[in-house]
Amino acid sequence: MYDVMSAHGLTKKNARSWNSYTRVAARSLLFTALISWSRGASIGCHSDDNKSYLKQRHFVVVCYLNNYGKDFNGGLLHFQDGQPMSIMPMAGDVLMYTVDQRNIHSVDEVYSIVLLSCMPLLTWPCT
Repeated sequence: MYDVMSAHGLTKKNARSWNSYTRVAARSLLFTALISWSRGASIGCHSDDNKSYLKQRHFVVVCYLNNYGKDFNGGLLHFQDGQPMSIMPMAGDVLMYTVDQRNIHSVDEVYSIVLLSCMPLLTWPCT
């Protein structure tokens, strides 16, 4: 349901997914946000279309800008279903998933420093 890709070595499967994503993204990018999770921040289980104004989105892409265990602690992303269930990101890792009920997830409390990510929000092209 979701795909983890790293700038440190794409697999052939992930490279195909990433190439497909980049062709679609050019026509479907809604906006990009820089997300900063400060010490103590967390969010419980949710889908990313949990408000009516978010229903126009179809995909989230998260690009991590710093390293788990080195630049920050805590703040792990956990999915209810699928493998891997927990994401321990390195700078440059990219995660893409649908925003609907198929990808219910949470983020643990951030214990130290700051977790940074860049998050483009995508809709599927109409044509």
